[in-house]
Amino acid sequence: MGSGFSLKRRVFASLGCAAVALGTVSASAQSSETRVAAGNGAGMDTHLFRPAVDTKGFIAVNGTDVLTANGFSFGMYLDWGHTLMRTSDDSIPESATGEECAGPNAAGCQPGEVGTAGQGSKALIGDAFTGTITASYGIANMAIIGVSLPITVAIGQDLYGVGPTGATYNTGQLDSQKLTTVIPHVKVRILRHTDFIGLAFVGQ
Repeated sequence: MGSGFSLKRRVFASLGCAAVALGTVSASAQSSETRVAAGNGAGMDTHLFRPAVDTKGFIAVNGTDVLTANGFSFGMYLDWGHTLMRTSDDSIPESATGEECAGPNAAGCQPGEVGTAGQGSKALIGDAFTGTITASYGIANMAIIGVSLPITVAIGQDLYGVGPTGATYNTGQLDSQKLTTVIPHVKVRILRHTDFIGLAFVGQ
């Protein structure tokens, strides 16, 4: 009994330290991003879907149960976003001479030189496909630690006149394929669902 209680205390202490560390890393990354992008705002997250951290959850809802001690779980979630961040006018603008712009760098189609309005596409991001790979490890039948790796493929058309009035800009075609970030996660079970009601803490 004594050794088991001591083990639980050590596990909770370790998880608490990990949660504090994760919070510190997240805060540091956020402040760094804000500094880098200070001239153009802090940006925004266009991928809001967050899958369950392990196999005990269902799609985007986490379960309160945990993996068995030393148990592993692996998985991948696929999601698709269509026409993200819509524009006000999807028509292709014309240059001052009346010719349709063939691209954001075409002659006469620079910001401030376009004859007619239009962003050229109905959304900044036409399609975004994300595969989130998850891996988790069970600790003492009471907690898990793991990581999620979202890999995104984003596609979009040439855009014109994007941004605030008086500071608009043109962009080329969006074609991005990359690992967007690394997301550590931890889950600690507080109450078993078989006792009365399940309760757990999940941190990402």
